[in-house]
Amino acid sequence: MSEEELIDAYEAGRISRRIFVRKLVAGGLSFSAAVAYSNALGAGPAAASTLHPDHPDHPPHPPHPPHPPHPTHPDHPNHPDHHTWRRRAG
Repeated sequence: MSEEELIDAYEAGRISRRIFVRKLVAGGLSFSAAVAYSNALGAGPAAASTLHPDHPDHPPHPPHPPHPPHPTHPDHPNHPDHHTWRRRAG
């Protein structure tokens, strides 16, 4: 991908800022210069930013399920006070 194609893809939202900066750095630009360049272009959030960064045609991953309570949390089934916890009076 040429520099012009890279800029066009970034400004059109076909690639994310992360991919844009990554490709600039891979092309020999320093990281700080690549970030400054992406800021100067001022492109909005890319439509591809929710897609897998290495495979833009891949659909987004489903959300992760909630984590179970930590074993030291009273709501965890293995916690010693899980079934015996009572609010103390007073």
